[in-house]
Amino acid sequence: MNTATNKMRPDWHPADIKAALAKKSYTFARLARENNYVENSPNMVLKKPWYQVEKIVSRIIGIPAAEIWPSRYDQRGKPLRNGRPRVRKHSAKIPATLA
Repeated sequence: MNTATNKMRPDWHPADIKAALAKKSYTFARLARENNYVENSPNMVLKKPWYQVEKIVSRIIGIPAAEIWPSRYDQRGKPLRNGRPRVRKHSAKIPATLA
């Protein structure tokens, strides 16, 4: 998967995601109940990134999350943060006097 290709492909329309879930006999309410979320809170995944729910939706539908939401993932299929690749930060060492 190419990053440029991901940027060119649009994310699935929310109605298409709901329809794909419905074909598997799922609603966002059922998804919430089965995964201990507040009722219908997983609907937020339709508007903004929520990696944990994206994984659940992609598992139910049977299509990788990076194909459903290409704008939210990099070329390796890793989730982006704020539309940019994640950068590992080095953890600051805690001084021995504080540890």
